[in-house]
Amino acid sequence: MEIPEYITYYQSSYYDEVFGRMNDFPVPTSQTKSKEKIIEFKERVNKLLELAKKETWPHKSKPIITVEIKGSKNYINRIDIDNVLKLLFDIFKKKVFVDDKQIFSIMASKFIVEDNGEEEIHGFLVGLRILANTERNFCIPDMYSMNLEKMIENGKTKMWKAIEIK
Repeated sequence: MEIPEYITYYQSSYYDEVFGRMNDFPVPTSQTKSKEKIIEFKERVNKLLELAKKETWPHKSKPIITVEIKGSKNYINRIDIDNVLKLLFDIFKKKVFVDDKQIFSIMASKFIVEDNGEEEIHGFLVGLRILANTERNFCIPDMYSMNLEKMIENGKTKMWKAIEIK
């Protein structure tokens, strides 16, 4: 096995774990026509997971997951982020978490890496936090409340009426 190269980063205290980074290989999706690229990507991610493996894997509780996909403007503008997540979560199944049904929250973003005239930079990062049984993802604010004072505490608010279909 090839000896991996390590670069030091400082992880946010919000996350229990952060892993990823494959700077020379665009993340394929179900839109990718080349089966060979998908197979190679899966092999690379499995190798990454093997090197990044934690004693707590596979998690059995309630993970929240943040995924950042990075790449060139052309690449980022043509991929569907939901297809990227599907591929990654299928690879993570039984390795990082038992099953993707147990995921309680997902935040995902695409990040355009500016062209520096050299090689293209592509890859992904995953942040993982395990929620306690009664905890929720506090990075995502409440969308509504029937209590005006509670929403005013969070800043400017609007009123809307929910449509109920019976």
